[in-house]
Order: sequence, then C-alpha cells, then structure tokens
Amino acid sequence: MDAPKRVARRFVPTISLKQGIIWYVLTIGLVSILYALDVNRFLVGTIYQILILGFAIAPLYVDRRSRDALGLVKIKWWIGLLIFLGSAIAQFVYYWFTGGDITIPKLDFRLLYIIALAPVCEEFFFRGYLQRAMEVKIGKWIGFLIMTILFTIAHLPKIFILQEGSAISILVIFVIGAIFGIIRLKTGSLYYSILSHVGANLMSIFFIVLKS
Repeated sequence: MDAPKRVARRFVPTISLKQGIIWYVLTIGLVSILYALDVNRFLVGTIYQILILGFAIAPLYVDRRSRDALGLVKIKWWIGLLIFLGSAIAQFVYYWFTGGDITIPKLDFRLLYIIALAPVCEEFFFRGYLQRAMEVKIGKWIGFLIMTILFTIAHLPKIFILQEGSAISILVIFVIGAIFGIIRLKTGSLYYSILSHVGANLMSIFFIVLKS
C-alpha cells in the first residue's frame, strides 16, 4: 500500500463514507426543499456550504493527521498561480465563445460567496473528504467518477428548481468537476483544486448577472 492510502485509511474511519453519503443526500434534499419554497438562493446556498464544510473538516477536531488525507499539504506558489490563471482563462474562453455578455458585478456578499465561500466549502467536501474516502473504499478512478457525478447532482436543484441553466450546463458542471478532481488526484493537494475553482468562479461573475 502506498503512502497516500496509508494516510487516507487513518482519515476514513473518523467519519465513514456511508455517513458522508447520508449527509450529502440530506443536505441536497434540504437545499431542494428550501429552493422550492422560494427562500433566497444565496441564503440557501450559504446554509448548504456551511453544512458540507462543517462535515468535511470534522475529522480535524478528532485527529490532526487528517490534514494530509484532506489534502492540506504544502504547495508551490507558482504552480498554484498557473492553475488559478489557467482555470480563469479557460472559463473566460468558454463564456466568450458561448455568447456571454461581460458585466461589471456589484460588490456585495454574493461576490464573496461565489469567489471564496463556494469554492472552499465544495472543495473540502467533494475533493477533500469525499474523493479521498471513495479512493480508499472503492478505488481511485471509480471513486473519482462517482464523486464527480455527485458533484454534478449537487448543482441540479439550481438548474431544475431555480431554472438557472440548461441541459448543457449539466455537462459543463460535470467537466469542470472532473478537472478539479483530476487536479486533486494528480497533485495530492486540495489547495490546487481550490485555486482552480476560485479562478473559474472569479471569471464567471463577469459574465453572469447575479440575481437576488
């Protein structure tokens, strides 16, 4: 067994994969209900992000060695910068060629949510906790695929309930989630996938008009 898996096995028993899946289902179910009740989308989103982040970092309060399993390892700043810029440029090109209109967003909490809160919380849960737990339990690539599918499903309430997006949006989310997962898989660091997620979200705010 290689070193990463030894570290991961110390992490998984703290909060099992089964518990993670149950928490995921309950959280997505709660979000769907709140969206259907027409609760403010950013309030619902904030509740969702806090719930998944809290679950993902819970092992840190039990065993500090979980830092390695979560991917909280040192990174090279220049690689992080390249990943951030690459993700931002790729997102810019995508929106540009799909006919997006450039907008200047207002400075408010919603920007903080999109640029910082969502990337950090989602990466901790999906690429930090869930992907690593699945890698140990069912294998690296199968776990990666299932995690990416779950990441995509987590965004479906916005598409089908809030009607923010289309069928093509599902494919785009899957591809983006896969890219973040591969970065996490190949580098072993959660920080790189967070930077990639931040870069993509940062660029998206200039093309998407934020709604209340």
